[in-house]
Amino acid sequence: MRKDQHIRIESEVDRHLYTNLPTENGDTLKYQAAVKLTPKEYEGVERLVKAGYFLNVSDFVRFAVRDKLEALKPTIVRRISTQKAMREVYQYIKSHPEVYPDEIADALSMDLEAVMGAVSALISKKKVKESA
Repeated sequence: MRKDQHIRIESEVDRHLYTNLPTENGDTLKYQAAVKLTPKEYEGVERLVKAGYFLNVSDFVRFAVRDKLEALKPTIVRRISTQKAMREVYQYIKSHPEVYPDEIADALSMDLEAVMGAVSALISKKKVKESA
């Protein structure tokens, strides 16, 4: 086998190399969704396309769907002990100075209230300082 030769694993469903979506006859499968827009909505989309923000109306719709899916992505919050929360928050603050509690909560998949409690405890123990 040559170094530049690709390895391909045969399966019932072939997958696209980059998107990992199922492929059929070498083409990535796509799904079509019809939507009805008001004339005002459609004109707004067309203005954005004409202004060069999007390639076409379909490009805008794909962008809007991806954006909404990302915004509504479910957040899984871990339940951990207060001591463990303090340790993790302290480590995060050490490696990310000038960080806000909500950013810590997102990064560590912790409840904001638990992060606030851990930060308060770390401040009272003088392990971290509150910045202005």
